[in-house]
Amino acid sequence: MQSTGPNLQFAFPRPEGWQRNLLILLLALYVVELVVAYANIGVDLGTFVWQPLGLAEQEGFRFWQLVSRFFVHTTATGVFSVVFSMIVLWFFLPAVGEVLDWDSVGQAIIAAAVVGTVLPFGLDVAGVLDGRTPAGGWENLVLTLPILFGLARPDRQILIFVLPAPAKVFVWGSLALAALGFIGGQTLGTAEMLGVWLGTFGWWHLVGPGQKRREWRRKGASIEREIRLTVLEGGRANDGDNHDDTVH
Repeated sequence: MQSTGPNLQFAFPRPEGWQRNLLILLLALYVVELVVAYANIGVDLGTFVWQPLGLAEQEGFRFWQLVSRFFVHTTATGVFSVVFSMIVLWFFLPAVGEVLDWDSVGQAIIAAAVVGTVLPFGLDVAGVLDGRTPAGGWENLVLTLPILFGLARPDRQILIFVLPAPAKVFVWGSLALAALGFIGGQTLGTAEMLGVWLGTFGWWHLVGPGQKRREWRRKGASIEREIRLTVLEGGRANDGDNHDDTVH
């Protein structure tokens, strides 16, 4: 993303070499998955996606699916979802790299993956979710990037379909999408999307830059109070000295 006005973003981004390679790798893995799915070579990809506990009578759920599901998509995902997610990566990988270090981004993604797993699993155990719809793929994790960008630069003006808007729209807009998706259908996938948002937002404010900013503000306020007290006490001491000189 480039800017020619006051933080107005409009141009196509220029991903770094490793970012382009990542996109190529993700696309290649998805193509391999499609070939395996339709070539009838005896590999059941359904054993790698996250099967709900409601399919336990079919012995569908395995604990390792909580990890393997990130690398295999469900038939409900579709090519459009994968391509759209890659477009989001194309735009937001360079943008997020400008405002955050990649160690922080990695921590946020891990937090999003953990909460995006714990929340739907807990809801599935509680019997809240639809027990027939599996979940898979890395698309929900992509949501982490626009959330991070909106949290890091909430007031930066961007163009969304030629309309200017503050970047914080990514934070609350993604929450609205996640909430509406979950309300529309209580599945592992929609619960995962909501968990990814909660994990990213929680990491930012509990251990990430949001927490550090609060700590800086707290220390700044403490230093300011100490300076004020020092000035006041010094003024009182000087007043007392002047008074004593006058008396004597």
